[in-house]
Amino acid sequence: AGLGVWFSPFGGYYDPRQRRVQAARDAGIPVREETKDQKDASLRPPDTPCSEKNPCEAGEGSCKEHSDCKKGLECWFTREGVGPPGVNMSSLSKDKRSTQICFDP
Repeated sequence: AGLGVWFSPFGGYYDPRQRRVQAARDAGIPVREETKDQKDASLRPPDTPCSEKNPCEAGEGSCKEHSDCKKGLECWFTREGVGPPGVNMSSLSKDKRSTQICFDP
């Protein structure tokens, strides 16, 4: 046996994968998430931001760091509406999709 290289036939993981998934959702194509139920993204009003004292749930933003999210969740900075696994960013208007969202890693 020798050393080999495996290339993903699906174009990669993380941001590239999330961009493909988001493009499919935007086009109305059903997307099957392999591991988790989808949560629609939502943003808190500016007067009640995510904070350590008032942490956000999964799918909720805008967080600035992991401690702004409930225990066990992390803060994900989205680019171009590329959301974290398990969060459906298409529930936000396109101008609001570049934000930080709490998610369950």
